[in-house]
Amino acid sequence: MKHIFRLFTVTLALLCLAILPAAAASAQDNGERAEYSRIMGELVKIKEQPTVEVMLKAALLRQGTRYVAGTLEVEPEQLVVKLKETDCILYVESCLALALTAQSSDTSYAAFCDNIRKLRYRDGKIDGYPSRIHYTSEWILQAEKNGYVKEMSKEIAGTPLNQKFSFMSKHADRYKQLASAPAEELLKISEMETELNSHKYWYIPKEDIEKYASKIKAGDIVGFCTSNEGLDLSHVGIVVWLNGKLTFIHASMGAMKVWIEPRTLQEYANSIKSNVGVRIIRVL
Repeated sequence: MKHIFRLFTVTLALLCLAILPAAAASAQDNGERAEYSRIMGELVKIKEQPTVEVMLKAALLRQGTRYVAGTLEVEPEQLVVKLKETDCILYVESCLALALTAQSSDTSYAAFCDNIRKLRYRDGKIDGYPSRIHYTSEWILQAEKNGYVKEMSKEIAGTPLNQKFSFMSKHADRYKQLASAPAEELLKISEMETELNSHKYWYIPKEDIEKYASKIKAGDIVGFCTSNEGLDLSHVGIVVWLNGKLTFIHASMGAMKVWIEPRTLQEYANSIKSNVGVRIIRVL
């Protein structure tokens, strides 16, 4: 009898261990859906406004969201959607997806996730780690091709940017999914970089940001160009004009949350040694 009781106890414990992760995942999913409902409930009220206004509203509604890096790094590659924690590019991406969903006929959480997939993956198809868009420049190019945005850097300043892509292929060991990846996976990354290198890029030099400030609008996406070899943008945010000053709202690693940057765009750029300027992308 004691043996049977012990066996029952062990079996029950193992069953609980199996259930707990699933329960935690379910609770997390419910939390994400609740956050989505909160935000979407406000956005649908202004869905007739331009997409950029709806996106900016989404950005402001998410002030205080925790900054967390690396949330997409799960294996196998799959769509990960989080609104209660974010990094800089995921913040911008999800705010745009929220706006697109609010203005569509289907405002369900599933429709929002589908919009994330279309923005995050090359041609919207999930096919392993290389199918995810890793360089922000490619994210911009695809969003532009799909009619969501237009890069304004050339029109605003017209300064050519000597941009080359190579960081991921040269430093594959820094990426968990590439460190032991087969040769064909690494080749896909290299081919993607070659494709990006075939495009021309423009930017606003750091010293000229104030000069062109009047041409930068609230709701524009701002990308910070880096001098680090083989990389393009080190940070992104959404432009805000506050009390006549040009700044931006972003998921800040320094503040560990989403907030409106207290410094101006010019001051922030000046504070980063590796920053060479910015690119401006307008939401259509």
